[in-house]
Amino acid sequence: MGNKRPIVFHIPKWYPNRYDSLLGVFVKRHILSTMPACLPVVIHVMASQSSDQWYELEDSMEDGIKTYRCYYKKNITGINALDKFVKLLLYFWLVMKLYRLAKRVVGKPNVIHAHILLRTAVVARMIQVLDRVPYVVFEHASVFIRVEVKAFNAFTLSVARYVVRKASVVITVSECLAKRMRDHYGLQNKSYEVIYNCVNTEVFNEKEALPHRTIKEFVYVAEFDNNSKNITGLFEAIASLYQKRKDFRLSVVGYGKDEAMLLALSEKLGVLNTAVFFKGKLSAKDVAESIKQADALLMFSNFETLSCIITESLCCGTPVISTAVGGIVEIINPDNGLLVPKADQEAMQLAIVKLIENKVAFDKHAISQHAYRLFSNQAVGEKLVSVYKRLSLC
Repeated sequence: MGNKRPIVFHIPKWYPNRYDSLLGVFVKRHILSTMPACLPVVIHVMASQSSDQWYELEDSMEDGIKTYRCYYKKNITGINALDKFVKLLLYFWLVMKLYRLAKRVVGKPNVIHAHILLRTAVVARMIQVLDRVPYVVFEHASVFIRVEVKAFNAFTLSVARYVVRKASVVITVSECLAKRMRDHYGLQNKSYEVIYNCVNTEVFNEKEALPHRTIKEFVYVAEFDNNSKNITGLFEAIASLYQKRKDFRLSVVGYGKDEAMLLALSEKLGVLNTAVFFKGKLSAKDVAESIKQADALLMFSNFETLSCIITESLCCGTPVISTAVGGIVEIINPDNGLLVPKADQEAMQLAIVKLIENKVAFDKHAISQHAYRLFSNQAVGEKLVSVYKRLSLC
């Protein structure tokens, strides 16, 4: 290859689109982190929420990424079982159609990067067989670490084991995710690597020293999905603590399907606009500012592969109080935060009190610098580019 940039075709399950600008945004961040060392192309095919056409093709350049999108008709025959089969075939046909188009325009890729199992990796394997292009599987999904659900049925599990085994490299965002994939699902591969989600450190960067204040400021940032985030449990812990002391407040940043329920609950608990303040959906810049103004970020999740907002908070130098779940235990330690047992409201209250009463102290500069070395675009991008270049030479 010499000094030529590797051409990498990305096939994501989730990616920002006309219906949801935040869906799979972490995938786009990973892709951006590899530029300009690589020449990326995105091929994203998904069901349309509104179109009556069989499919719509879009060709665009977004932030320097050559992007091919296709939206296919969601309801085809009206028979659910038949629709699933027809749409599966349609998906593979459309991805291959876009692949051939992209190859004519950009050139044959050196690597195919499939983001999130399973269809993406199946089509990557098809390309490998047809064009002898190596492929990488990058997994983010929390379904693998949730003990109460199954990621696959018997048939799809056998397919997943096959395409994972044939991949040149399998990348996960945390070691706990890799372990569950290998040990629980039997998704074996000779080369597993952990590469964290990346943070835009031009936005999420080290904060200025906070002024002394008698009211401690905490912040919560996430999608309002109570099943995974256990926001009701956090609000109940906050309400119980607020009955005992009034020297703290929580800013809640985000939006989602459970927003109305959470607003009603906070009002019922007597903490709405007294201890808990909803800030709505904010821009990345304003999210970063909210984190920088906080004494700590709070998270009370039931499960996480690796929380993007926690990595962003650490890059700002803001410590984290979180439940000890999933990949969070791999990045939070006594130097940058406090961990509490899952769903343990009393433990969360005690951790908050420790920070309010200055019984724990954190070095914001040390937190930020350590996080930069793990999560910055440069750090993550270098690891991904290293994988691509290694495979390009095979």
